[in-house]
Amino acid sequence: MNMKLLSIILGFIIILGVGGLVFIPKNSQTEAMSVSGKGSETNSQVESSNSTDTQSTPTTPSSPTTSPAPVVTSTPSGISANVIAAHNTRSSCWSSINGSVYDLTSWIPNHPGGEKAILQLCGIDGSQKFNSQHGGGEKQLMMLSGFKIGVLAQ
Repeated sequence: MNMKLLSIILGFIIILGVGGLVFIPKNSQTEAMSVSGKGSETNSQVESSNSTDTQSTPTTPSSPTTSPAPVVTSTPSGISANVIAAHNTRSSCWSSINGSVYDLTSWIPNHPGGEKAILQLCGIDGSQKFNSQHGGGEKQLMMLSGFKIGVLAQ
């Protein structure tokens, strides 16, 4: 009787342990994305404090498939359409979408809809194509925000 009870308890502990290993990491990733607001794919930035000369640690993407977009120095009025047009290749793919500018280069091989969907946006205003395909989908907008490098010049 004691062996049977011990076996049942041991089996229950194993099931809980495996379930915990599967559930807890997924839940932690979801919480991290919801707490940060934009997900963990946002560009790394270092903020300095005005009262001291200390710097916070840059954030890093949790997904190994995306890399942070390069920091672009834009004028107060933003990044011009001419600058965006110069980045129209697979090796440097920028697009303006809904008034913001994105470096989509690292997303080309990772896009679920295929490379062509992103390559057709390189160097142009991709607002119409993005909006007609994704219709303001929250997940797509969150992914896109991780590639933002500036705003479109007026």
